[in-house]
Amino acid sequence: SWRRRTWYPCCWGARCSSGAESWPRPWRPTPSAGTPWPWLSGSAGGAALWQRNRSTQEANAQNAAVERCERAHTALKAAYTELDKQVTQSKPLTQTEESAVADAAALQAFQKSNKTATDLQQKQGETLVECNAADSRDKLEQNAQSMDDQLDGVENATKQLKTDADALTASRDAKSTQGFKDDLTKAIADAQAVYDGSVNAVADEQTRTALQQAIGEAQTIADKPSLDKAAVDAAKEKLTNAVNAVIESQNA
Repeated sequence: SWRRRTWYPCCWGARCSSGAESWPRPWRPTPSAGTPWPWLSGSAGGAALWQRNRSTQEANAQNAAVERCERAHTALKAAYTELDKQVTQSKPLTQTEESAVADAAALQAFQKSNKTATDLQQKQGETLVECNAADSRDKLEQNAQSMDDQLDGVENATKQLKTDADALTASRDAKSTQGFKDDLTKAIADAQAVYDGSVNAVADEQTRTALQQAIGEAQTIADKPSLDKAAVDAAKEKLTNAVNAVIESQNA
Protein backbone atom coordinates (compact mmCIF):
# COMPACT_ATOMS: atom_id res chain seq x y z
CA SER A 1 0.00 0.00 0.00
CA TRP A 2 1.04 3.60 -0.51
CA ARG A 3 0.88 6.30 2.18
CA ARG A 4 0.73 10.05 1.70
CA ARG A 5 3.02 12.07 3.95
CA THR A 6 3.11 15.79 4.70
CA TRP A 7 6.39 17.44 5.41
CA TYR A 8 7.61 20.82 6.62
CA PRO A 9 10.86 22.59 5.93
CA CYS A 10 12.06 22.33 9.53
CA CYS A 11 9.94 19.69 11.18
CA TRP A 12 7.19 17.11 10.69
CA GLY A 13 3.58 18.08 11.41
CA ALA A 14 4.50 21.20 13.44
CA ARG A 15 5.56 24.82 13.09
CA CYS A 16 9.18 25.64 12.38
CA SER A 17 11.34 27.03 15.16
CA SER A 18 11.18 30.43 13.49
CA GLY A 19 7.44 30.40 13.97
CA ALA A 20 6.76 30.52 10.22
CA GLU A 21 4.00 28.36 8.92
CA SER A 22 5.37 25.43 6.95
CA TRP A 23 3.85 24.16 3.69
CA PRO A 24 3.20 20.64 2.46
CA ARG A 25 5.88 18.89 0.49
CA PRO A 26 4.77 17.67 -2.95
CA TRP A 27 3.42 14.18 -2.57
CA ARG A 28 5.59 11.30 -3.51
CA PRO A 29 4.53 7.69 -3.26
CA THR A 30 6.39 5.55 -0.78
CA PRO A 31 6.36 1.87 -1.57
CA SER A 32 5.63 -0.66 1.11
CA ALA A 33 8.22 -3.23 1.90
CA GLY A 34 8.70 -5.69 -0.99
CA THR A 35 6.86 -3.52 -3.54
CA PRO A 36 9.03 -2.57 -6.57
CA TRP A 37 9.30 0.99 -7.77
CA PRO A 38 6.87 1.25 -10.75
CA TRP A 39 9.16 3.33 -12.92
CA LEU A 40 11.99 0.88 -12.41
CA SER A 41 9.88 -2.10 -13.48
CA GLY A 42 8.60 -0.13 -16.50
CA SER A 43 12.15 0.69 -17.52
CA ALA A 44 13.18 -2.96 -17.33
CA GLY A 45 10.20 -3.98 -19.47
CA GLY A 46 11.09 -1.39 -22.08
CA ALA A 47 14.66 -2.64 -22.24
CA ALA A 48 13.46 -6.19 -22.74
CA LEU A 49 11.12 -5.08 -25.54
CA TRP A 50 13.91 -3.13 -27.20
CA GLN A 51 16.16 -6.16 -27.02
CA ARG A 52 13.50 -8.37 -28.58
CA ASN A 53 12.93 -5.88 -31.39
CA ARG A 54 16.63 -5.66 -32.03
CA SER A 55 16.97 -9.44 -32.12
CA THR A 56 14.09 -9.65 -34.59
CA GLN A 57 15.66 -7.01 -36.82
CA GLU A 58 19.00 -8.80 -36.79
CA ALA A 59 17.34 -12.12 -37.61
CA ASN A 60 15.45 -10.53 -40.51
CA ALA A 61 18.63 -8.92 -41.82
CA GLN A 62 20.46 -12.26 -41.59
CA ASN A 63 17.67 -14.04 -43.48
CA ALA A 64 17.70 -11.34 -46.15
CA ALA A 65 21.46 -11.74 -46.56
CA VAL A 66 21.07 -15.52 -46.94
CA GLU A 67 18.31 -15.08 -49.53
CA ARG A 68 20.33 -12.58 -51.54
CA CYS A 69 23.34 -14.89 -51.51
CA GLU A 70 21.20 -17.83 -52.63
CA ARG A 71 19.71 -15.79 -55.48
CA ALA A 72 23.18 -14.82 -56.65
CA HIS A 73 24.30 -18.46 -56.38
CA THR A 74 21.33 -19.72 -58.40
CA ALA A 75 21.82 -17.13 -61.15
CA LEU A 76 25.56 -17.77 -61.46
CA LYS A 77 25.08 -21.55 -61.46
CA ALA A 78 22.53 -21.25 -64.28
CA ALA A 79 24.97 -19.06 -66.24
CA TYR A 80 27.74 -21.64 -65.81
CA THR A 81 25.37 -24.37 -67.01
CA GLU A 82 24.77 -22.45 -70.24
CA LEU A 83 28.50 -21.84 -70.60
CA ASP A 84 29.22 -25.56 -70.20
CA LYS A 85 26.66 -26.38 -72.90
CA GLN A 86 28.15 -23.89 -75.35
CA VAL A 87 31.68 -25.11 -74.75
CA THR A 88 30.54 -28.69 -75.38
CA GLN A 89 28.73 -27.72 -78.58
CA SER A 90 31.75 -25.78 -79.83
CA LYS A 91 34.29 -28.49 -79.05
CA PRO A 92 34.33 -30.03 -82.58
CA LEU A 93 35.34 -26.65 -83.99
CA THR A 94 38.53 -26.66 -81.93
CA GLN A 95 40.00 -29.11 -84.47
CA THR A 96 39.48 -26.70 -87.37
CA GLU A 97 42.60 -25.97 -89.40
CA GLU A 98 43.29 -22.58 -90.92
CA SER A 99 43.32 -24.14 -94.38
CA ALA A 100 39.71 -25.25 -93.85
CA VAL A 101 38.26 -21.75 -93.44
CA ALA A 102 37.68 -18.90 -95.82
CA ASP A 103 38.66 -16.26 -93.25
CA ALA A 104 41.53 -16.89 -90.83
CA ALA A 105 40.30 -14.07 -88.56
CA ALA A 106 37.16 -16.07 -87.80
CA LEU A 107 39.28 -18.95 -86.56
CA GLN A 108 41.43 -16.68 -84.41
CA ALA A 109 38.38 -15.03 -82.84
CA PHE A 110 36.89 -18.41 -82.01
CA GLN A 111 40.11 -19.65 -80.46
CA LYS A 112 40.26 -16.56 -78.23
CA SER A 113 36.66 -16.77 -77.02
CA ASN A 114 36.94 -20.53 -76.50
CA LYS A 115 39.98 -20.03 -74.27
CA THR A 116 38.14 -17.38 -72.25
CA ALA A 117 35.21 -19.73 -71.77
CA THR A 118 37.32 -22.71 -70.73
CA ASP A 119 39.31 -20.54 -68.30
CA LEU A 120 36.04 -19.49 -66.65
CA GLN A 121 35.01 -23.13 -66.42
CA GLN A 122 38.15 -23.94 -64.47
CA LYS A 123 37.45 -21.12 -62.00
CA GLN A 124 33.87 -22.21 -61.40
CA GLY A 125 34.72 -23.89 -58.10
CA GLU A 126 36.27 -20.67 -56.80
CA THR A 127 33.61 -18.22 -57.91
CA LEU A 128 30.49 -20.31 -57.24
CA VAL A 129 30.50 -20.22 -53.43
CA GLU A 130 27.93 -21.74 -51.09
CA CYS A 131 25.60 -19.67 -48.89
CA ASN A 132 25.89 -20.93 -45.33
CA ALA A 133 23.24 -19.53 -42.99
CA ALA A 134 25.73 -19.80 -40.14
CA ASP A 135 28.09 -17.32 -41.82
CA SER A 136 28.11 -13.71 -40.75
CA ARG A 137 25.92 -11.24 -42.57
CA ASP A 138 28.97 -9.41 -43.89
CA LYS A 139 30.39 -12.61 -45.36
CA LEU A 140 27.06 -13.55 -46.94
CA GLU A 141 26.74 -10.12 -48.53
CA GLN A 142 30.33 -10.26 -49.69
CA ASN A 143 29.76 -13.67 -51.32
CA ALA A 144 26.57 -12.44 -52.98
CA GLN A 145 28.32 -9.36 -54.39
CA SER A 146 31.22 -11.46 -55.63
CA MET A 147 28.90 -13.82 -57.51
CA ASP A 148 26.90 -10.91 -58.92
CA ASP A 149 30.14 -9.43 -60.24
CA GLN A 150 31.03 -12.72 -61.97
CA LEU A 151 27.60 -13.19 -63.56
CA ASP A 152 27.99 -10.71 -66.42
CA GLY A 153 31.39 -12.11 -67.31
CA VAL A 154 30.10 -15.67 -67.60
CA GLU A 155 27.02 -14.66 -69.60
CA ASN A 156 29.07 -12.48 -71.96
CA ALA A 157 31.61 -15.26 -72.48
CA THR A 158 28.83 -17.66 -73.44
CA LYS A 159 27.32 -15.22 -75.94
CA GLN A 160 30.69 -14.38 -77.46
CA LEU A 161 31.64 -18.02 -77.85
CA LYS A 162 28.36 -18.77 -79.63
CA THR A 163 28.81 -15.78 -81.94
CA ASP A 164 32.35 -16.77 -82.84
CA ALA A 165 31.43 -20.44 -83.23
CA ASP A 166 28.67 -19.50 -85.68
CA ALA A 167 31.05 -17.24 -87.60
CA LEU A 168 33.67 -19.98 -87.80
CA THR A 169 31.09 -22.49 -89.02
CA ALA A 170 30.00 -20.06 -91.72
CA SER A 171 33.62 -19.46 -92.73
CA ARG A 172 34.27 -23.18 -92.88
CA ASP A 173 31.12 -23.73 -94.94
CA ALA A 174 32.15 -20.92 -97.27
CA LYS A 175 35.51 -22.57 -97.76
CA SER A 176 33.85 -25.90 -98.43
CA THR A 177 31.43 -24.29 -100.86
CA GLN A 178 34.27 -22.68 -102.73
CA GLY A 179 36.10 -25.98 -102.85
CA PHE A 180 33.01 -27.77 -104.13
CA LYS A 181 32.45 -25.00 -106.68
CA ASP A 182 36.04 -25.15 -107.94
CA ASP A 183 35.90 -28.93 -108.20
CA LEU A 184 32.60 -28.95 -110.08
CA THR A 185 33.66 -26.06 -112.33
CA LYS A 186 36.73 -28.03 -113.41
CA ALA A 187 34.60 -31.10 -114.12
CA ILE A 188 32.25 -28.96 -116.22
CA ALA A 189 35.17 -27.49 -118.19
CA ASP A 190 36.60 -30.94 -118.91
CA ALA A 191 33.21 -32.21 -120.05
CA GLN A 192 32.72 -29.13 -122.26
CA ALA A 193 36.08 -29.82 -123.94
CA VAL A 194 34.99 -33.37 -124.74
CA TYR A 195 31.68 -32.10 -126.10
CA ASP A 196 33.34 -29.47 -128.28
CA GLY A 197 35.89 -31.99 -129.61
CA SER A 198 33.32 -34.59 -130.58
CA VAL A 199 31.47 -32.67 -133.26
CA ASN A 200 30.73 -35.07 -136.14
CA ALA A 201 32.97 -37.62 -134.45
CA VAL A 202 30.50 -39.92 -132.66
CA ALA A 203 28.54 -42.88 -133.87
CA ASP A 204 25.56 -41.92 -131.70
CA GLU A 205 24.72 -38.24 -131.56
CA GLN A 206 22.45 -38.88 -128.57
CA THR A 207 25.56 -39.30 -126.42
CA ARG A 208 26.53 -35.71 -127.15
CA THR A 209 23.01 -34.53 -126.39
CA ALA A 210 23.10 -36.31 -123.03
CA LEU A 211 26.50 -34.76 -122.29
CA GLN A 212 25.22 -31.29 -123.11
CA GLN A 213 22.30 -31.81 -120.76
CA ALA A 214 24.59 -33.02 -117.96
CA ILE A 215 26.81 -29.95 -118.43
CA GLY A 216 23.79 -27.63 -118.13
CA GLU A 217 22.55 -29.32 -114.94
CA ALA A 218 26.01 -29.21 -113.38
CA GLN A 219 26.36 -25.52 -114.21
CA THR A 220 23.03 -24.78 -112.48
CA ILE A 221 24.33 -26.43 -109.31
CA ALA A 222 27.68 -24.62 -109.53
CA ASP A 223 25.93 -21.26 -109.76
CA LYS A 224 24.18 -21.72 -106.39
CA PRO A 225 25.52 -19.61 -103.49
CA SER A 226 25.70 -22.65 -101.25
CA LEU A 227 26.71 -26.08 -102.45
CA ASP A 228 25.87 -29.45 -100.99
CA LYS A 229 28.54 -32.11 -101.27
CA ALA A 230 26.03 -34.79 -102.19
CA ALA A 231 24.60 -32.66 -104.98
CA VAL A 232 28.07 -31.84 -106.31
CA ASP A 233 29.12 -35.49 -106.26
CA ALA A 234 25.95 -36.48 -108.10
CA ALA A 235 26.52 -33.84 -110.78
CA LYS A 236 30.14 -34.91 -111.26
CA GLU A 237 29.13 -38.54 -111.54
CA LYS A 238 26.56 -37.70 -114.23
CA LEU A 239 29.18 -35.69 -116.13
CA THR A 240 31.66 -38.55 -115.95
CA ASN A 241 29.13 -41.07 -117.27
CA ALA A 242 28.11 -38.74 -120.10
CA VAL A 243 31.74 -38.05 -121.07
CA ASN A 244 32.54 -41.78 -121.09
CA ALA A 245 29.52 -42.45 -123.30
CA VAL A 246 30.72 -39.84 -125.83
CA ILE A 247 34.25 -41.25 -125.86
CA GLU A 248 32.92 -44.79 -126.40
CA SER A 249 30.77 -43.50 -129.26
CA GLN A 250 33.83 -41.84 -130.80
CA ASN A 251 35.72 -45.12 -130.67
CA ALA A 252 32.88 -47.18 -132.04
